[in-house]
Amino acid sequence: MLLIVGNAATADGLVRVADVPDSQDVGTVEALAAPATFWMPGGSAAAVAIAAASFGPVRLWHPLPSPRSSEPARRLHAALDRAGVRHAMCPVASDAVPALVIDAPDRRFCWSAPPLDAEVTDLDGVLAGVEHIVFAPRWGPWSECFLDAARHRRIPVSFVGEVPAAAGESWAFAVADARQLAAAPQLRIEVGVGTRGTDGVTITTDGVSTAVPAVPVTVVDTTGAGDAFAGTFLGAALAGHPIRDAGRLAAEVASARCSHWGALPPPDHDGLRKRAMTAPTASTASTLTTRERALGALWGQACGDAFGMPNSFLRLPVWRTTMEPGPDNSPYHAGYPAGRITDDTEQAQSLSVAFEQSDGRLNHLLVAVELEAWFDRVGGDQSLAVGPSTKLALGQIKRGVSVEEAGRRGVTNGAPMRIAAVGVWAALHDYTFDQLLQDVHAACIPTHNTSVAIAGSAAVAAAVWSGIRGLEWNATVDTACRAADRGAELGSWIYAPSISARIRWACELAGSCSDEVEMVTALSDVIGMGEATAESVPAAFAAALFSRRDPARAISVAGNARGDTDTVAAMAGAIAGAFHGSGGIPEDWRTLIAKVNGLDVPAWVDSLMPSKTRPVTSL
Repeated sequence: MLLIVGNAATADGLVRVADVPDSQDVGTVEALAAPATFWMPGGSAAAVAIAAASFGPVRLWHPLPSPRSSEPARRLHAALDRAGVRHAMCPVASDAVPALVIDAPDRRFCWSAPPLDAEVTDLDGVLAGVEHIVFAPRWGPWSECFLDAARHRRIPVSFVGEVPAAAGESWAFAVADARQLAAAPQLRIEVGVGTRGTDGVTITTDGVSTAVPAVPVTVVDTTGAGDAFAGTFLGAALAGHPIRDAGRLAAEVASARCSHWGALPPPDHDGLRKRAMTAPTASTASTLTTRERALGALWGQACGDAFGMPNSFLRLPVWRTTMEPGPDNSPYHAGYPAGRITDDTEQAQSLSVAFEQSDGRLNHLLVAVELEAWFDRVGGDQSLAVGPSTKLALGQIKRGVSVEEAGRRGVTNGAPMRIAAVGVWAALHDYTFDQLLQDVHAACIPTHNTSVAIAGSAAVAAAVWSGIRGLEWNATVDTACRAADRGAELGSWIYAPSISARIRWACELAGSCSDEVEMVTALSDVIGMGEATAESVPAAFAAALFSRRDPARAISVAGNARGDTDTVAAMAGAIAGAFHGSGGIPEDWRTLIAKVNGLDVPAWVDSLMPSKTRPVTSL
């Protein structure tokens, strides 16, 4: 749920003047906009909300006049209702706040009545289900209240319009006049969008700027075009669309808005709402319970593991659409039945057992005990099911090397592949970011106690943790990258490229892929799908982004690439499943996985839940 917190006029008087009068002169209105009606429904926040609502649920908090108070007020409510913007919790104003939008030959400006004051009531109700807050178009008397609540609830915030006075904040998105943004270098902005009128916009993220040109159009009125751009851009970006695609679509919507009078779309004009670029299904899953998201993560882990199993490290993999057995030419999984999981999910289960036996926090010694027990069950040194770093470390532990020392050379993806269980546990137990990192480190120590393996594991666990907690995609990637950077400071230092930088690069590359074949080629030939953590973890994030957090699609593209397909598909499935829940994973996949492996994923999730919330079973 996206919340737009507004503070602006709600009725626009659109006029054209021949010149701007001096203080002692009387100006003459040359023309009225939309000749049938002088006052038109307006409001920057309403326009932003209507545009953003094309991509997912949007709630508006803004003093609104009663629809019975005036014709512009009635039309404003009708426009919000048509777009599906939820505004029942808006405070009721006695009348519309008017603003004169003045077109002069050499400039365009606005005179507005002072904004209304309003009391924020039922803040918990207003913020229920909210994943992101946008302030538009200026800093109002109630903005600090919402900002304080966002800080407390760890809700990302953005702004549209005037640069706010709030100092020290970190803004996810900022959409404002390019000159205002340039004049405020002290602002901490993740994605800055500087608008330049007919010259288009410049989008800046991580120090890299991309120009998006305006779309030519025969202009009737530019009122609300910037708001239409901002709402479309934010809605598309927060729904997971690549930033540059969001910018291009927003430019088209803004251009279309210029083709008629007024800030809001008229009843017979839906702009580009029905374009193919609609919100990913996963972005509308804000009503999912925490348990359902946890189920999605672990089903995604197991199904990705089994789907990717047949193609793992084949030179010429077959394009598969269903669960299939391990082929005879498989280097590791020949003879496995369709739906068989591998060490990825089996070790995730071992971590879960270690959690249950640990006293509050994950104990790395118990992790070692459970991994050793699994190692023995699958055949130990003679098994093809054990990865190289894990086999080396567990063999050393058996020969008396300390648990802390044994994993100091483990650099493969053997730790990230099993780490989803830590993300699930941390989310179900409401862990802080630092607590999550502590348990990630404990899970890595026995076999992968190195900076690169811990960094990759931290990124995957943080993404699962964030998805289950209901964060939107951009905030999840930011959290995962922050976790990777922190994880790289732990364990034995081993040279590797930056996991966080490679995640962001891989996601950008995935956003440029037009279809699944192109995505699979990018994974196989550019990002890399090998056992190296620095390849496989970014590949998993790229698959999740390309799929729009649809776990079945994420599993498909990862499982049909070349390389460590079972591990990358397991990680991508866990990340995407945390957003979408188990409903995004085909039921026949889940049925087969449960039957072939004797795997009860609902019981697995329940075993990870706090004891006071676990379902009571009858004996």
